[in-house]
Amino acid sequence: MAIYLDGKSVGELPLQGTLSPAEREDLVIGRTRDPILPAQWIHPKIPVRYSFDGVLDELRIYDRSLTAEDIAKTYSDVHPPSGDALPWPVLPSGPPGTGRFGAFYTTLKYDDMWDEPRRVAPNSDVVVRFDQAPIRMVFWQGTNYGGDWVTENNRWYTDEFVETGGKVDCPGGEDCEPMSDKENRYSHVRIIENTDARAVVHWRYGLCEVVSYTCANPDPTTGWTDWADEYFTIYPDGVAVRKQVLWTSNFKNWHEFQETIIVNGPGTRPEDNIQPDALTIANMKGETAIYSWEKGPPAKKMEKPENPNIQVVNLKSNWKPFQIVSPVNSSMQLYTGEPTYSMFEW
Repeated sequence: MAIYLDGKSVGELPLQGTLSPAEREDLVIGRTRDPILPAQWIHPKIPVRYSFDGVLDELRIYDRSLTAEDIAKTYSDVHPPSGDALPWPVLPSGPPGTGRFGAFYTTLKYDDMWDEPRRVAPNSDVVVRFDQAPIRMVFWQGTNYGGDWVTENNRWYTDEFVETGGKVDCPGGEDCEPMSDKENRYSHVRIIENTDARAVVHWRYGLCEVVSYTCANPDPTTGWTDWADEYFTIYPDGVAVRKQVLWTSNFKNWHEFQETIIVNGPGTRPEDNIQPDALTIANMKGETAIYSWEKGPPAKKMEKPENPNIQVVNLKSNWKPFQIVSPVNSSMQLYTGEPTYSMFEW
């Protein structure tokens, strides 16, 4: 058995016996027949069916073995176009540039191989535009409606969501959050106010795990699990106030409410979207510190400045997201310890 690339043999494997055609099963081309684990460096646990994401052209099946001369001639007769045959899909964020301020319902189109299998209704997404800034805020079903900020050059940023975990508290999953709700069974978004003064978007979701969609911390009496309601009050100047409401019967175990996340679009690495000096941290005294990943992750405990409550994320864009929280008992720390092939852990 041999494989040819550009008309030349690049590898072969000796086999014994005869080749029998498939008679009892459908022929599968461009997809694995059985689920397999994805790339090992992201320590996967769940096998999935993989498909070839590309173009198969002039696919032929012969009833004989081709010689090296046959393959060389076949290749010489082909004249593929120069450059990439397929462009990278672009994360969908609605119309670019400035526009009338406000929130509106829409259906964001991403990529055919992504869109077509999904069972979503029209107007399933929400986009907020600004009349004085070329940024958008996007509540897209592809990111579980998580409220993504999109810069003028399509860099995506989000502040995450409410999350919890543990083998007992998150049955069968150890990690319960809306990002695990791949079919959006429990996650939905709606516009509850839309005026020239402000837009208010409500995002409601259950904290579930990814295998059987079981949600965390079921109440022993009522059966209600962890739920969250989030309200984004968005103003014309590009600033939003976020109110998070967690419904839970387990106040002893940890819950996380914020995590600084860059969403890397297809074909991009973290270095394409964020500067090495990734974070600027400040406090109410006006003291600042810049944290760089150029020589690896900085110290996990971000000690300077004291009581940090302001953060600027230094994306590779003109417009950069920032966060301000109460300075009372405020602190920041890094998430580290992941294997990676990047300046950043991802």
